[in-house]
Amino acid sequence: MSGERGNISISKWVSTLSNLPKMKKNIEISFIINCLVYYSGILRKTYDNNLSFINRSFQEYFVAKGLVKSELLLPYIDKYANNPEWDNIFRFSTGLSKDQARKEVLTLMWNKNSTLTLRCIMECDSWIKILPNLLTIENEDDIILIIRSLPTRVNDLQTIEALEPLFIRNHRSANILFFAVNILQNIFNVSQNTKAKIGAKRILDNFWNESKIYGIKPILQNIPGGQYWIGDDNGVSRDEIPRHPVVLNPFFIAESPVSNKEYKAFIPSYTPEPPYSMNDKQPVTNVTWYEASLYCQWLLGNKGRLPTEAEWEASCKGPLKDERQYPWGNKIDKRKANYSRIIGDTNEPGKYKANEFGLFDMSGNVFEWCYDWYDESYYKKSPPLSNPKGPETGRYKAMRGGCWARSPEVSRCSYRVRQIPSTRDILIGFRVAKEKNY
Repeated sequence: MSGERGNISISKWVSTLSNLPKMKKNIEISFIINCLVYYSGILRKTYDNNLSFINRSFQEYFVAKGLVKSELLLPYIDKYANNPEWDNIFRFSTGLSKDQARKEVLTLMWNKNSTLTLRCIMECDSWIKILPNLLTIENEDDIILIIRSLPTRVNDLQTIEALEPLFIRNHRSANILFFAVNILQNIFNVSQNTKAKIGAKRILDNFWNESKIYGIKPILQNIPGGQYWIGDDNGVSRDEIPRHPVVLNPFFIAESPVSNKEYKAFIPSYTPEPPYSMNDKQPVTNVTWYEASLYCQWLLGNKGRLPTEAEWEASCKGPLKDERQYPWGNKIDKRKANYSRIIGDTNEPGKYKANEFGLFDMSGNVFEWCYDWYDESYYKKSPPLSNPKGPETGRYKAMRGGCWARSPEVSRCSYRVRQIPSTRDILIGFRVAKEKNY
């Protein structure tokens, strides 16, 4: 590298910096500053002749380097770990620290800001040290962040060893298990390690067989296959248009939403959120789409699932396949559904008459998660389909059915609702489904 800018040559700058330890104390500091400004790309002069870093990251890096060399890093973490302006400084500091010091840094940081600590761990490749302690992490999102990254960080056997404790009944979270199960299924399907495949299968088999032990047997209604009409050209929302035919294979769907009692067999630590839907027979609420989806597999085998939007609407309207707005006809009736805070809470199944397929509370009571990703224009752009399951991806999951606290229009058979799948809400529940040939 050669060249000049002003009166300072690059070769002279490099030579001078390499000999700094040998130079006298009276070296011109301005010369060094000029070198940094003109040749390093780190500093620049401002309009008022002061100096600033060309990018904030340079400043953060040098602050971190100074903290690591001094004895001030731990006190600063203790004081500023929850200040977002210090995040990058502490990330640099973790990377610059040696092994023993890094352990002290991460331990203190964990007690102050676990999310920041996880970012540092991912960047410093310290995974093995934290995997045995997954159950001690309080934030579910933090655990999910870790386990979703495991396949790219550790080998299959280490992944299985880390995930197995998450299945312990008294400590489990369905939200976390959804991702753990998917990882184990992938190991079983594609791993080249025989021991890993056997280990993944053992954990999954034990998990799928649990529901038999606890005697949870939902009443499933048989919905015959054939052509059904879904959507509503006269609906209150654009996403219901157009009314169109779909062909469905035979399937089963539960006669009522999953209850608190049934869900507690799956997640013993689950407790309803006061003051709504509190007794054992009322619908479980406050469950994410991931939790609801995993429960379906746990209960009905690994092919159990949530009903698709098309299956749900066909089941709601009943066997006549007409243009009815509600399971019983075209007019809302407070004697037939729980909506608009009529009773101020969810209801047990059987309070209102079942529809013609023998299904309770398809209108009102609780919103119900569906299998599909939601797309507002899906009905308009999709061709006539057999067993439609919605778009391949999306941001929102579909829900159906209305609820006890919403207006009657929302409780119509064709009314479509969207929600982020990680949402928990006192108005949202679900029911299980299963294809007949499984």
